[in-house]
Amino acid sequence: MKINDSALARQLSSSLLPAYWVSGDEPLLVQESVDLIHKRFKQEGFNEKQILHVDSSFQAEQLFELTQNFSLFSEKKRLEIQLTDKFPEAFTASLLEILNQADPNLVIVIRSNKLSASQVKTKWYLAFEKIGCHVAVWPIEANQLPAWIQQRGKKLGLNFAPDALTALAGFCEGNLLAAKQSLEKLSLTQHEGLISIEEVEAFQADESRFTVFHLNSACLLGDAKKAWHIMQHLKAENTETTVILWALTKEIRLIATLHQESRSQSLEGLFKRYQVWDKRQPEVRRALNRLSHSDCLALLQTASQIDKMIKGVIREDAWEALQHFIIKMAGLSIIPS
Repeated sequence: MKINDSALARQLSSSLLPAYWVSGDEPLLVQESVDLIHKRFKQEGFNEKQILHVDSSFQAEQLFELTQNFSLFSEKKRLEIQLTDKFPEAFTASLLEILNQADPNLVIVIRSNKLSASQVKTKWYLAFEKIGCHVAVWPIEANQLPAWIQQRGKKLGLNFAPDALTALAGFCEGNLLAAKQSLEKLSLTQHEGLISIEEVEAFQADESRFTVFHLNSACLLGDAKKAWHIMQHLKAENTETTVILWALTKEIRLIATLHQESRSQSLEGLFKRYQVWDKRQPEVRRALNRLSHSDCLALLQTASQIDKMIKGVIREDAWEALQHFIIKMAGLSIIPS
């Protein structure tokens, strides 16, 4: 079965399947779907949870050993599998073999980036679809964001004036997690009636001291000292490492894409396609001149390692790694004084 994330709650209330594959490029919505699945199965007694991180070095024995260990116990258990972009055929083959054994005490929850058009036509995908459920998470486009914010805001008791809603959507565009956090913070203040644009602008001004967007700009411009200081503020504010890494890697992927496609297309046309508006173009141009395509690929590889640190797969300090990461992205090899 294949559904979108908006239909997941309804599906979970009607029947439970042995496996769920949540895919998409919007971290917040993917995480919320994964959390919803875990919550539902926990209600059914699947109390123990384990996590397996799968990348190109995956060996089938890892999955078989883990699921066999599950069967030694009577308690129902959940296995969450986190995939990188390049997961091997050995993973899908061993996954299907395990699912065909139909262990009623095991549920598998898989999370990955968006599956490609070619992947959803493969034999392994079609076989999985007959056994489990693929939850496709679609991103919220810029023109959909105001309605998304309005809907979420109402659940928190917030109602926005039209211009205030537009302003908040512009402030959070491209980062649903920032939108969610903004709504949660706004809900902690006292409001009577509609939230005005003045209140949103005051909120933005207060929040603008320590945002990942300022960190992005400093890194793109190559201002390592400023990026370092912003990073210390974000750490002091307990900003989630996942948010910071997501924001930075999004910019690096953009630079890498522009390097590739600018060989045959004008930058002006690419800026329009990828919505790099006038205000951001100078910093993006600066980054293009400083970071080569190979530099971007190396940074993305480092980001993948930091992601594993955040998830606990690699037992190293993610904050320290992030701090060194922004220095490299800004074009320095040592931490500025």
